[in-house]
Amino acid sequence: MVHGAGAAQALLRAGHLDEMEIHLLPALLGAGRPLFETRDADLVELELIRRLDGRDATHLRYQVH
Repeated sequence: MVHGAGAAQALLRAGHLDEMEIHLLPALLGAGRPLFETRDADLVELELIRRLDGRDATHLRYQVH
């Protein structure tokens, strides 16, 4: 389990992340580090394997290809 954009980006670049779970909340933040930055490397393909719609959030789980 990874908490934080920096660790997730490093693991994606290194090819060590096999799944990602994102908890999507209906709020916009004006500052902070984005989870996904523009990359010059190859495209990272994600396959949605689970979606749970909650009252206050949508929970998404992706398999990284």
